[in-house]
Amino acid sequence: MATAILWIRDGVLVDRMHINPVAFAFAVWVFSNPKKRLNTTLEGLINFGFEKSGFACADKMQMYNSECHDILTDVGRLLQ
Repeated sequence: MATAILWIRDGVLVDRMHINPVAFAFAVWVFSNPKKRLNTTLEGLINFGFEKSGFACADKMQMYNSECHDILTDVGRLLQ
């Protein structure tokens, strides 16, 4: 079983906020259903992550499923 770990870097010492959307995109990509992500790109996921900056990763995943493409089958399981 694969495990993804995401954390928030607040940018106090070094501005790394650009890393969060990339980490979000790769986590979604790795744990998404390959058959459902045919119309999804990493670039699109990264841009979505930037647009939803400030939301928790789980919230972003749920928003992506409901607003764009339903590609994650069990967001809750991924975050345990």
